[in-house]
Parts: sequence; structure tokens; C-alpha cells
Amino acid sequence: MEYTEYTKFFIAILSIVDPLAALPIYFAMTEQMAPAQKKKLPSLLGFTITITLLVALFLGETILAFFGISTGSFRIASGLLLLITAYQMFQSSTLSNVISSNNEDVNAVVPLAIPLLAGPGAMSTVIVYSSHHNSLVHLLSLAFCIFLLGIVVWIFFRMASILIQKISPLTLAISSKVMGLIIAAIAVEFIANGVKMLVAL
Repeated sequence: MEYTEYTKFFIAILSIVDPLAALPIYFAMTEQMAPAQKKKLPSLLGFTITITLLVALFLGETILAFFGISTGSFRIASGLLLLITAYQMFQSSTLSNVISSNNEDVNAVVPLAIPLLAGPGAMSTVIVYSSHHNSLVHLLSLAFCIFLLGIVVWIFFRMASILIQKISPLTLAISSKVMGLIIAAIAVEFIANGVKMLVAL
């Protein structure tokens, strides 16, 4: 694989992860977080996405094969998880109320880092590219692209943490409801695509 192909891989994975699309959810999620938690969340998201995609790179096919899990089943499971999150957003005044105060670090990762950012689409893309060649150089080159992606995500949400201070609570509350509907729609797409993949088998 030439270097231009690695550039294509990075652009593809960045487009699929699409941190800009998750920005309203990030705003709603961090509305009632303590300042220390807000400051730590961008690095947590970047770290989680990097580790998740690295695991998909080196062990993705092996893990799915070991448990007998198809990509279609993985998409359906991710969709169900998103549906639960969307329902909780509609039941709560804001997304931040859905997050347990005792486990903010853990719960903030879902659904933002997994499966919205590092979801089945991103993981599938990494697995597909990893199968192009079996050389160590190829895998390390893909790993470098994933590390670079994690840095980009960290910088993006770090800047977003500054922007969020200028947004009113009412705007955040409204965006939480709207994003709940959008997350539900994304979940349906995940499930529908997963069903199509299973039927095709």
C-alpha cells in the first residue's frame, strides 16, 4: 500500500468518526459536569478512540471470529445501545442528567466515544484496511494514522470546551432533545444496515 493510500485511510477514518457531528452531544453532556471533569473529557475521548481503533486494528478480526460475531450483528448491538441512550435523553431534562455522578468518566465515554465516534463503521474500516497486507510496516503505518486521529479528536474537543462556556443552558437543553431524536435515527440506521448484512449472508 502506497503512502497515498494511508492518506486516504486517514481521511476516510476522520470522516467516519466525524467529531463535528458529535459536538451538540458533547455540549449537552458536559452542561452540568464539574470543571475538572470537563477539562479531562477531551483527553479521555481521544484516548478511548485511539485504544478502541488500535484493538480493532490488531485484534478486530480475531475477536469477532472467536466469538462468532458478524459485522452485521455488531452494528445491530451498537444500534440498540444508541436507542437506549436516546430514550434516556428524552426522559431526562439534559443528557448530563443521564450520566451517573459516581461514574462520569466511564459513562461519558458512552455513547460519545463508543459507538458514535469509534463505532462499527470506524472499526469495520480499520479491519478492512488491516487485511490489505500482512506486513508489520503496514499495520504500524495504520496505527500511526490512528494515533494522529486521536490527537485531532483531543484538540477538537479541547477547543470545544472553550466554546461551550458561551452557550446558554436553554440552548443546551433544546440541543439535548434534538440530538436524542438524531441519535435514535442513527440507531435505526445501524440496526437496518446490520439486518441487511445478516440477510445477505
